[in-house]
Amino acid sequence: RDKVNCRLRQENAARAVSACSLLSGIKKEAGTMVTIRDVAKKAGVSVATVSCALNGTKQVRPETRSRVLEAA
Repeated sequence: RDKVNCRLRQENAARAVSACSLLSGIKKEAGTMVTIRDVAKKAGVSVATVSCALNGTKQVRPETRSRVLEAA
């Protein structure tokens, strides 16, 4: 059981790194960085949902995850 929990933590950490990379590489038209709030507003979801969708920490419906990724 501990091995499973450890593996899940490692997978979530890897997702978090890739999610941060995704957001950090995106710039607005004016040259400022896109924030998680910008993505949430564009996708029509909460900041918490964006975080969960990008990090994979909680279950998010596939349609919602797609909207978040498209907005990012």
